[in-house]
Amino acid sequence: MSALLKAHCAQRDYLIDLSGGEVPPAERVAALCHRQSGIGAEGYLHVATSATDLHVTCLSDRGVAACPSGNDQLALAACLDADAPRTAHTVAGPVTFGPDARGYRLALGRAILPAGEIAQRDGFDCAVTITGLAHQRPALSVTVASPHVVIALPDDTDLAALPWLGSGDIEIDPAPREGATSCLVIPSAGASGMLGAGELRVIDRERGEVPSSVFAAGAAAHALRTWAGGAGPTLWQMRAYGGDVWVEFDGDAIDVIAAAQVIAEVSPRG
Repeated sequence: MSALLKAHCAQRDYLIDLSGGEVPPAERVAALCHRQSGIGAEGYLHVATSATDLHVTCLSDRGVAACPSGNDQLALAACLDADAPRTAHTVAGPVTFGPDARGYRLALGRAILPAGEIAQRDGFDCAVTITGLAHQRPALSVTVASPHVVIALPDDTDLAALPWLGSGDIEIDPAPREGATSCLVIPSAGASGMLGAGELRVIDRERGEVPSSVFAAGAAAHALRTWAGGAGPTLWQMRAYGGDVWVEFDGDAIDVIAAAQVIAEVSPRG
C-alpha cells in the first residue's frame, strides 16, 4: 500500500491518501484508523486528481462513506501545501479551500436558520438539557453545512469544569429529525471592538464531544450575531479545546480559518 499522510486541523486527525489508486475496502480503512491496533485517525480521505480537479472520497474511521467535516478539508489543504485556492469535489458537493495567514481558509457558504422568522425574532427555537448543568436552556438551530443547535451559557459558566460530554448527555426538545451537533458557547471579550470572540465546546451528533469543529464554530458565531440583532463584528475568534477557529462574514457568505499541519508520513504494512 502507498504511503499515507497523517494530518490534523485543531486536533481532529485524518489519514490522507494522495496515491490516486483504488479506494481501499472498508475493513482496511477501519484497521488503519483504529487507535490501538492501527495508525489511528478520525477518518480517511482518498484523493484522486484529474487535470486541475480534486476528487475526494471521505470515509469514517469505520470505513464507510461520510460527508466532509470541514476540519478534514483543511487537513487536506495542509497535505497539499495549498498556496492558492483549490476546489475539491466531494459527496456533499464542491468545497473550496486555500491559504491564509492564520492557517487555511474554507468557504462554507450561507448559514440557515431552519425556524426562519421565528428564530430571528425570538432568538431560539428549541430547548436543551445538558448533563452537569441545572435547568433546561433555550437554543437556536443553525445549519452550516450540517445541522447544529447553539446553546448560550452564562458568562460565569466554567466550560472547562464541565464533564466530557457524550451525544447522550444532550437532550434537544423538539428533537431534530436528522440529529444535530450541539455547540455550547460563551461570548467573551475579543481583541478589539471590531473582533467578536467566544468560548466553544462541541458535542458531535454521532461522535460525542470533539476537540473542535470548523462547521460548529461557524454556526456558533452566526448565532452570536443573530442574538445581537444581526449586527456586530464580521470577524470572530472562536476558542475551542483543540485550537482557535476564526469565522469571517462577508454579507451572507461565511469563511472559516484554522491551523492545520501534517504530522507524519507513514507506510502501512500488509
